[in-house]
Amino acid sequence: MLNMIGFLSILAICIASLGLLGMVIFLTETRLKEISIRKVLGASEGKLVYILGRGFVVLLAVAGCIALPLTYLFFDQVAFQEMQNHAPISFTDMFFGFLGVLIIAGFMIGSQAMKIARTNPADVLKNE
Repeated sequence: MLNMIGFLSILAICIASLGLLGMVIFLTETRLKEISIRKVLGASEGKLVYILGRGFVVLLAVAGCIALPLTYLFFDQVAFQEMQNHAPISFTDMFFGFLGVLIIAGFMIGSQAMKIARTNPADVLKNE
C-alpha cells in the first residue's frame, strides 16, 4: 500500500511539474518581445529572471499557504481518524515537502527564464 501511495504521489508531482513547465514556456514565449525590449534598454539577466518568475513564485506561495493547513486538518481529522496506530503528521514534514516543490518549480522557472534572457534581442525584434 505504501509503495502504491509513493508511486501515485511521484506521478502527481510529475504531472503538476509538466503543467507548470507548460505554463512557464507559454508565458515566456508570449512575453518574448517585452523581454527583448527590456534587454535592449539595459536590463540585466537577473532582473529579467525576476520579472518572469515573480508571478509564479507568488502563486506558489499563496497555494502553499492555503494547502498546508488544509492538508494538515484533512489528515488529522479525516484520513487518520480510523487508524489506531499511525505516525503523527507534523507540520515540518509538510513544509519540507512544499519546499521541495518550490525548489523544483524554481528550477523550471529559472531555466526557462534564463533561456529567454540569453536570447539575442535583435533576432526577436527584427521582424517588427
